[in-house]
Amino acid sequence: MDKRLMRYKVPFQLAKDKGEVEDATQSSSSAEKGEVSLLEQIIRSHPIWYLQHVGRSAAVHLLRPMHEGVFIVRSSSKKNAMALSVRLRAAHSSDTDHYLIETDKRNRCVHLQASPYRFKSLPLLIEHYCLNG
Repeated sequence: MDKRLMRYKVPFQLAKDKGEVEDATQSSSSAEKGEVSLLEQIIRSHPIWYLQHVGRSAAVHLLRPMHEGVFIVRSSSKKNAMALSVRLRAAHSSDTDHYLIETDKRNRCVHLQASPYRFKSLPLLIEHYCLNG
């Protein structure tokens, strides 16, 4: 697995109903107050970040004007896989990085390529890397 992703803290941001932006890394305390959890935000916002028919070059184009940590999950040319495209901070040599999300149909889970972490769903994978990226 690419070490940059393990070190990289994804400040995943979601628009709230009133147009405000909430940093998902703060959602743990929000959930304790009876607000929507990070996982629920991820599930509800999937039409924003899951763009199945967007290719690699289109993902780079869409993410270029975005802030660090904004991401897209898209289809991959590899069978039984998707790709996670993440906007990096300006200091990196490229502005977007791509990670393969593999689907293990036998064990009914998803994981980043070469990662030991397995998740029962794509939203759980996204939640994990938003909090522990």
